[in-house]
Amino acid sequence: KVYRARVEAIAQSAHPRTGNFEVKCRLSDADVLLREGMSASVRIDVESNRKVLFIPRTAVVDRQRKAVVFVVNQGIAERREPRFGLPSGDEIPVLSGLESDEMLILSPLELITDGLAVTVETQP
Repeated sequence: KVYRARVEAIAQSAHPRTGNFEVKCRLSDADVLLREGMSASVRIDVESNRKVLFIPRTAVVDRQRKAVVFVVNQGIAERREPRFGLPSGDEIPVLSGLESDEMLILSPLELITDGLAVTVETQP
């Protein structure tokens, strides 16, 4: 049977004993025949014509077990919880929840909280 699902995670390496890659998917329509941990053959269709925003991995921080970024909105730090793709090197793709024209806060992230007044400084 064929199921439609959204890929949420793909292991970076194969299991050393089986050679299988763990793939976590969220099914679009649940089926009582499927159980967590079952094996399946998977075909992943990738959109190649979509423009993707990449941001530095260092801009993503953990807040209450959620991967978040902060943007500047009228002088105020605003917390965002974008949906990310699989990281590539030092960058991570943003699939939704952040626009390319928004000003991303890069540092000092350990001091930034939602609603904090911020001053933007540009480097020469």
